[in-house]
Amino acid sequence: MPSLIFKNLVGQQRVQDVLSAAYANGSLAHAYLFSGESGTGKLQAAVELAMGVLCKNPEQVPCYSCESCRKVLHFAHPDLHVVFPVYLHGDMKDSDGISAKGWEQIAKDSRKLVNSPYATLNYKGIPNIPVAWMRDVNHAVLRGAIEGPMSIIIIDSVDMMNKESANTMLKVLEEPPENTIFLCLTDKHHAVLPTIISRCQNLRFGYVGDAQISDALSRLSTRELSGEERDQAVRYAMGSVGRTLFLLENPATEWTVQAAELLRLCMEEDWLALADMIDTLSARENFGACEQVLIHFIYQVRELVLKRGPAPEKYITSTDFQSLDTPRADDLFRNCRQAIAAIRARGNASLVLVNFIIAVMETIHGKKRQAY
Repeated sequence: MPSLIFKNLVGQQRVQDVLSAAYANGSLAHAYLFSGESGTGKLQAAVELAMGVLCKNPEQVPCYSCESCRKVLHFAHPDLHVVFPVYLHGDMKDSDGISAKGWEQIAKDSRKLVNSPYATLNYKGIPNIPVAWMRDVNHAVLRGAIEGPMSIIIIDSVDMMNKESANTMLKVLEEPPENTIFLCLTDKHHAVLPTIISRCQNLRFGYVGDAQISDALSRLSTRELSGEERDQAVRYAMGSVGRTLFLLENPATEWTVQAAELLRLCMEEDWLALADMIDTLSARENFGACEQVLIHFIYQVRELVLKRGPAPEKYITSTDFQSLDTPRADDLFRNCRQAIAAIRARGNASLVLVNFIIAVMETIHGKKRQAY
């Protein structure tokens, strides 16, 4: 039996040890639930495990060079199935659920995720896992493996399945065919259906150390990095490889500017300008934009509170935060995390932002505030 080595998974040594030992002993479970913060390597581990199981190398897997590995990397292996939330609109949908154009977009995004498992997909609307996709996967699984020893099904963000999609998946997960492995991934373990959790072996992915992320950037990033860029992105990402790469590849996004502006307006208590910003961010329930602004907001506040980096130019200075004591700083971070969680749970974006801004003002200024 060849040894299973995770070449591109950053950190997560316990996960690597568990999966490598199970592979060596021929005791891989029929279903795993990989849970942990976004960008910590769940999809990377799933892709490398799938590639290793399907790899033809007799000594060490995955080899990344055999025909099977190359097919996986091009998302062309008939025994690998990847499912994730998508936002289908317009002519991407038809009477069967997904049109030919929709399947084309799904295939394109699937190749992107398999080739860059730490990458982030941005959505312009509310994504979900279509039941038509799960039915298609079920048919392939029941058909059985074609080229390799097993069928591998990776389901990213399994917590975002609607009831119909989840029931379709459970029909196979409850009594899976032999030589089938389900790899279910989630950022929100608490939101996964108990019936799915009970049928999976759970592996928890923790935050990745700053040094490990920094060491891995030379092979994961698509561009040359200065030491300052690298250090700042690693600090901002707070243990997430995916976030680090996103920040490096999008160094001057509109979200950075909007987050800095949001922070400045909260400091100045400018409710009229804040109302306009809330309307803009919550327009068309653009949850992706709201989440990114809030994430960048907490990055900037964290830097200012810790005084580990320059303040956003033209917006606010670190001296404005010198009077912010530790308990209030903790409150500020907690408020931001709660708002991000509410946005990810698809709460009312306008209401989430209003409550968040009021909480931020109360924390910064030390007294109760109300919207005008």
